[in-house]
Amino acid sequence: MQAVINDILTEYNILGLKNNEDIIIIHGWGQSSRDWEYVAQTLSDKYRVVVLDLPGFGGSSLPPKPYNTEMYAKFIKNFIEKLGLRKVILIGHSLGGKISICLSAGSTNIKKLFLIAPSGIENKSVITIVKIILVKILKVFLFWLPLKIRQKYVYLLGSRDYLNAGEKQKNKEGNNTDKEKYGTVLNSPCRNKVRNRAEADRGQGQCEDSKHWFGG
Repeated sequence: MQAVINDILTEYNILGLKNNEDIIIIHGWGQSSRDWEYVAQTLSDKYRVVVLDLPGFGGSSLPPKPYNTEMYAKFIKNFIEKLGLRKVILIGHSLGGKISICLSAGSTNIKKLFLIAPSGIENKSVITIVKIILVKILKVFLFWLPLKIRQKYVYLLGSRDYLNAGEKQKNKEGNNTDKEKYGTVLNSPCRNKVRNRAEADRGQGQCEDSKHWFGG
């Protein structure tokens, strides 16, 4: 199935009966909805499961400009509205988990949130910070070097997720920001949304402590 969301041709699939509760599975960096077909098929016995390809991944077209976490979250929000889904259960893995956190913190249409190895939770290690700085510095000089030499440096400094990504993402330089490539923590607007949501839930007895949101 396909739908146009934010001017992006989006590939998705729906499994299960219409009257069941809705689950959306958001994949991680370098993945697509195909990686979650077995899980979706298993859950479809009791739920209506929606799997989609994020912009620039799988069968979905590339976004017109680089996407950050909030833009991905807005994209998923519009996708949910386009399909007319209500009280959605979100399952997010890796980058999909990071997107799910940001979306859930600013939406009342998310019933439950399940995170699988989400990015954006833990602070960056010193090695990761050094890598990011080196890449930013070298990017200016690498631009003038032959492709094979540039690729050598990418494999030396690139994150595991980036190295495992398909050519569609790698060839579209700038499709995702450096923050997305290296799995950095949630940016300030997203963190503020999460903190405010956690505090509100705690005040209503729904969340004992904000650490449930931040994982630490």
